[in-house]
Amino acid sequence: MAMRTINVPTLLSLFTLLITSNIPFASCTPNIIVMQPDDFSFYDDWTPPPLLDDSNLLRTLPGGLPFIEKLRAEGLHMTQAYAASPVVEPPVIPPSLEGIPQEPQALDSPDPKRPSNLPKLLIDTVSDGNDCSENNIAAVLKEHGYRTGMVGKWHLTNFDDHGGYTYAKSQEVVRSCGFEYAEAIYAENLEGDWMTTEGVTFSHNMEYVVKKAIDFIADNDSRPFFLYFNPTVPHSSGTVDDALDISCGNTPEGILPESDFSDIPEMTRNFGGSCAAYRADIRSRAKSRTINRILGSIWVDDAVGAIYKTLEETGQLRDTIILWQLDHGIEAKGTLFEGGIRIPQFIHYPA
Repeated sequence: MAMRTINVPTLLSLFTLLITSNIPFASCTPNIIVMQPDDFSFYDDWTPPPLLDDSNLLRTLPGGLPFIEKLRAEGLHMTQAYAASPVVEPPVIPPSLEGIPQEPQALDSPDPKRPSNLPKLLIDTVSDGNDCSENNIAAVLKEHGYRTGMVGKWHLTNFDDHGGYTYAKSQEVVRSCGFEYAEAIYAENLEGDWMTTEGVTFSHNMEYVVKKAIDFIADNDSRPFFLYFNPTVPHSSGTVDDALDISCGNTPEGILPESDFSDIPEMTRNFGGSCAAYRADIRSRAKSRTINRILGSIWVDDAVGAIYKTLEETGQLRDTIILWQLDHGIEAKGTLFEGGIRIPQFIHYPA
């Protein structure tokens, strides 16, 4: 099989073209889920690029990642997939349908590992002003009969330009970008003043993010759906190990009953509905290693399992395209070397 090179915006634009055209595929109107964890490792089984230097980055995980592996083994593994940017700053859905790569000056930096002169590109600063309202995969799909939802990390808006952050305002901003459903929204990385606005101590909380995702998937609606599922883990802002000690009821929107999260498949359901017992099992599988990448990888893999199981239980699995990928490379993040822009990418569509 020939190697394939594809960038993320082009791939999602292709989905849009297929769905909105008159070719036979369009009559299927499949559901689409984009899963994009932040700073996830590029594991050996996924044919990563060579290391930029002799750094000892995590590339194997004892016990594996059974649910992500299921997507890969039963789907299409894109062995030469490339992101349009080596960092997370540009829109990551991507809102832009043009697929134009960003940050070309990265190669000019005196530090090839982590250049400091990368521009920050947010929805508010896109030159044509339509990146949120028109040139956006969610807006286009919504226009063509899809219900659209987003859960997890947004990281695309400077809320100082919107009068300051509140959770309700973060939902309003996401909804203005074509998403009917905006829940479990994390406005930014887990650092800064925005985290104290609601007066609640919170951190990474995959049970919360997953619960809002499966609520959206299980909604009794005849329309096909598009879900952007963007986990905050294993990104190093906010220590994953510390987050496991915080109640799963502590969220950016306030304190919710832990019982709201007691029946998440492949997560709390397996532990009598207890978040604490489930999180203790994450630590057990990590074999007492507290590295963000290890704990976060396990947490994300379980989240993938929860969504997969929900699709099975609601009879939607065969009608759903799942795109699992990283937002950028990890070994040489911030550069245009292979390790900064080549990503693992799996497409699962059993129909």
